[in-house]
Amino acid sequence: MANKISYWLEIARIKGLSYIILLLVMAVMPLNNRYLPPVMILLFLSWLNDNYKAFNVLFKSKGNGRTLFLLFLALFIWQAIGLFYSENTSMAWRNLSSRLAFLMFPLILFNPATKIKSGMNNLLRVFSVAASAYLISCFVFALYRSVNFQDGALLFNSHPPEADWDNYFYSDLLTYSVHPSYMAMYTILGFFISLESAKDKLLKKSARIIWLISGLFLLVSLYFISSRAALLAMIIIVPFYIIYNLIIFKRSKYIGISLIVLILVSVPLILKNERYKSFIDFFKRDKNSELQFKDDRIIIWNSAFKVVQDNIIFGAGIGDVRDELVKVYDQIAAERLSTNRTNAHNQFLEVLLESGIIGLLFFLAIISFMIYIAITGKNLVYGFFIITMLVFFMFESALYRFAGVSFFSLFSFLLIYDKNIKGLMKE
Repeated sequence: MANKISYWLEIARIKGLSYIILLLVMAVMPLNNRYLPPVMILLFLSWLNDNYKAFNVLFKSKGNGRTLFLLFLALFIWQAIGLFYSENTSMAWRNLSSRLAFLMFPLILFNPATKIKSGMNNLLRVFSVAASAYLISCFVFALYRSVNFQDGALLFNSHPPEADWDNYFYSDLLTYSVHPSYMAMYTILGFFISLESAKDKLLKKSARIIWLISGLFLLVSLYFISSRAALLAMIIIVPFYIIYNLIIFKRSKYIGISLIVLILVSVPLILKNERYKSFIDFFKRDKNSELQFKDDRIIIWNSAFKVVQDNIIFGAGIGDVRDELVKVYDQIAAERLSTNRTNAHNQFLEVLLESGIIGLLFFLAIISFMIYIAITGKNLVYGFFIITMLVFFMFESALYRFAGVSFFSLFSFLLIYDKNIKGLMKE
């Protein structure tokens, strides 16, 4: 029996089972994160099988991936130390367990198997296809909910009866099983993967056209997802991407022209979107205006800084952040924020609240080293990924939920090894 098990484990290692499971991870992540943990467990077991005879060699290997992994490990350990000074231990354990992906993906991918490195394009493209497939299902479901029969007549009404100010085709009603902020992250990355695939001359022309259409579909979908952080990220990234393709390297003119036309058409529509309008109005307001002071994020950030003042070195602890914020919300009579136990809506503030200045320094070291890797490796999409995450970190506690932790930790390592993207940059 033992010999049979050893035989099949060796076959799994030779056939690249870890690569196959990672393909499944890429397919599942944009669809619904509740199915991701069991797949991650399978991936971890497969990784153990791949490396149990060579752990010494694996961890002695040098490279950017190993250094980045050590930085992730340092932050995770420091957050785990927060268990010892958190009064709300049940919440502390819950938060820490939801961030195991922050350790698991870096551990598995800091020095990935050869099959994973060579199959990087397939991995990324599966993720992009999955993101597109999920968004198509979102629009189909929104259409289904908007159409009904009354007295034999077909009627279309995209507003829910119980909330006629809302719309099935926008924001969280559109992305019915995924938070719109996380879906926006997936969509932005899928957009750039699609466009890079459309530039791949090893693919047939028909396949490249399909990838271009997929990219444009994902770009349009961002409007309906209505994430303000996504809008700001794209405002920063897309012009540079167009300049890169049209001027610096004088290539992929059809992609660049398509993007320019789409942006020109989209601007009037974007300005009519209520969430985007409120985002623009926020920056137009006078800093001392009453309207700006009443903006939820301003209230939240002011409350967070009050908590930080009393916990600047070590933080409030991984389990007590919500409790401490709620105390401040109650003091200022922010009843809705208190009831919802609203987080800091800023990842840098969130880390500072939980782990103090020490944790924040670890987190900044991770971001800084990722930027170093992107610049020295001339890795275009990795750089866009970092910019996207930084923008979301400014407006969301993106690593508060498992969806954000898994996405950030996975692609922080996976994109390092995309040789095709690096090759494009070096031409």
